[in-house]
Amino acid sequence: MFQSTRTLLTLILGLFSFALGAQTLLVSSTVPDELFVCNTDNITITLQSSGGTATSPNVTVTLPAGVSYVPGSVSGGGAVQSNISNLSAPVFTVPNVAPGSPVTFSITLTADCSLVDEINNGQQFFNTVTAVHSGGQQQQGISDFYKIDMGFVNIISVTPPLWSGESGEMVVREITLQNTRPGPISSLSFRDLQQAPGLAFQVLGVGGTQTTPILFEATIPSSYFTAFGDGDNLFERDEVIIIREKVTVEDCGNPSFANGSTISIGWGCGSTMCQMDVDDATTTILPSTKNPNLSMTSVYQLPPDACGQTAAIQEVIINNTGSVAANDVQVECFVIDTGLVGIAAGSF
Repeated sequence: MFQSTRTLLTLILGLFSFALGAQTLLVSSTVPDELFVCNTDNITITLQSSGGTATSPNVTVTLPAGVSYVPGSVSGGGAVQSNISNLSAPVFTVPNVAPGSPVTFSITLTADCSLVDEINNGQQFFNTVTAVHSGGQQQQGISDFYKIDMGFVNIISVTPPLWSGESGEMVVREITLQNTRPGPISSLSFRDLQQAPGLAFQVLGVGGTQTTPILFEATIPSSYFTAFGDGDNLFERDEVIIIREKVTVEDCGNPSFANGSTISIGWGCGSTMCQMDVDDATTTILPSTKNPNLSMTSVYQLPPDACGQTAAIQEVIINNTGSVAANDVQVECFVIDTGLVGIAAGSF
């Protein structure tokens, strides 16, 4: 009985000794308090030794899917990047951690578009920090839960939603937007997709590109936002901005038709779109009342020698008595009796 008790006591002491040895390095970290999609925020990581000196610990920060480390952003505590081949689990090396001398360093995180569904579902996130040092046990710390948020573009109105015009006429649409979520937006993507060719577009103050005959695209830069809200270069929560789109009719409207536009405005990280809102507008293209009116007058000359091969110069005078210029005029010349008369090649 005495022997069994001593054996049990020895076993308990041995386990307690092992636990003390495994607790030599304590790991803790803060969480980002304002991490938004397509933006950045910082966290700090602290290592403390409760026993002997921890020699050159390697620290792995495991982040949620969609959150990544910003390369080169580590600072403080002598920490350096050790392995950043996986930006969702970067590895850092820090100097020796002696008892009573904690080591603290910070890193910058960024969040991408893949998190949008989780954010909309109210999901929270956490980080895991793992430290391993020479001669010691692996130590792990799990952060508190934290939220990631995003901006949200909402098209309030398109004015006018309907209008009619003929070739050469134009209207300026005012598209009013609001950012209804906490995340700031640094630029916007603007698209106007027509049902058919016939309209030309321009975002006033920005320009844009007619990518195809039916698709117009423009980027609204951060400088555009300075005219609205608090005057900085971010489109922030509850701010309202107005995009003015100049629409010009180019089709002659014969026959008249209604040409619908699908207007899409969104934002994202680089070339990846995170969120957009869509609205519609319609332009009825009317038959043009401002048309060219072409008339032709011929000036005929007889050949100097009816039996010879000497050419006679013939002229056609074209006059435009209409109200607008005639573009891309085509003139076709032909001879009815090719057996007697011909047109000299290259004589035009």
